[in-house]
Amino acid sequence: MAHKFIYPTKDTWILETSASQNFGRDEILELKKEFQGGGSVNGVSRIFMQFDTSAISKSVADYKETTGSSVASINDKAKYYLKMYATEAHSLPATYNLVAHPISGSWEEGTGKPS
Repeated sequence: MAHKFIYPTKDTWILETSASQNFGRDEILELKKEFQGGGSVNGVSRIFMQFDTSAISKSVADYKETTGSSVASINDKAKYYLKMYATEAHSLPATYNLVAHPISGSWEEGTGKPS
């Protein structure tokens, strides 16, 4: 089984409370949900990541040509993982659910946190 690694070509994060601030050149992608006293949500961040998937498409096409397999059978065998690591984390729950959605429009990588 071959492993292939792809890395984002651009990334950023935004805060729900200030979506006009785009922190793309920050060295850390902040994924958080902050709560105020009483349990109300104070701020939620969103991460945007863009990948060049042409290498995956080429790999699938090459495998299909070499083996004669259908794309459906190749996709049944393929597994994809997104690895992200915590920094400066505290009081993390034992499990944490993330939801990923494709983005339907274009976006620009920001300039990082203001000094």
